[in-house]
Amino acid sequence: AVMLSSGLSGTYNMVRLQGERRDDPEVAVFDSRSGALGIGVILLQLWEEIQAGVPWEELVERRTPHLIDHTFPFFSVDTLEYLYKGGRIGKITALAGSLLNIKPIITFARDGQLKSIAKVRGRRQVQDKIIELIRQMEEDYRRQGKPFRYNLGVANGGAPEEMAERLERRRESETDIEICAFVDGRLVGSAGNRLVSARDKTKHRADYGISILKAYWGLGIGSALTAACIACAKKAGLLQLELETVSENAAAIALYTKFGFTEYGRNPRGFRTRDGRWQELVLMRLAL
Repeated sequence: AVMLSSGLSGTYNMVRLQGERRDDPEVAVFDSRSGALGIGVILLQLWEEIQAGVPWEELVERRTPHLIDHTFPFFSVDTLEYLYKGGRIGKITALAGSLLNIKPIITFARDGQLKSIAKVRGRRQVQDKIIELIRQMEEDYRRQGKPFRYNLGVANGGAPEEMAERLERRRESETDIEICAFVDGRLVGSAGNRLVSARDKTKHRADYGISILKAYWGLGIGSALTAACIACAKKAGLLQLELETVSENAAAIALYTKFGFTEYGRNPRGFRTRDGRWQELVLMRLAL
């Protein structure tokens, strides 16, 4: 069970205590440190992994904690009235914010409490500020040498027109794309390009990533997705695609090499497994 943040509700502790009293079935209860959309994104990913046959121990010990730690909700509210009534902000802050039409951008702190991380004036600036925050996270990850591929969930919270506008703007992006593969209506794989940075010095580069359910390996899906992403990158005017893969994944390296990717470096401590073993990352790039 993945519960509403314990910083907002006592439900997590209640369910956890009930679960501890049960021997059969085995119960695992998690504090999502998130709200509706964040929980939904986590559960959708876990359901895909359950369908793919990921073992219970892997789900409980690694995957669920990882998803909770790497889910970052951002949202805004049209009025500060309920934040004030709930004791989240003071009366003066609420009054000043309403008079100046200030909209806070809110996320969850590590303890599950709500916190404001930015403020803008007017609803029209909310979307751009949230995208800017995501971009900042991307750059922070890259500076630390960490890969940053993500699934973006969008909910309208009673503002369907603004959500439709956000999605349309996302669809219009030629550099950041995601292509999905379906077999008999089931999502079995996806691949995509993500711009390294919109800065002038790096906007010619994009990261490439791909994921396919193991049961569907060897069917040509990887080749089809890779070819499509390369074509999209060329159309968008990108000059270089980059990727990382573990050196043990010979099949993936062979696929990338077939499409012209070449190795330009290795990171011996790129990944660390649950048992503490290091996995070497191979860094590859494709000039377009």
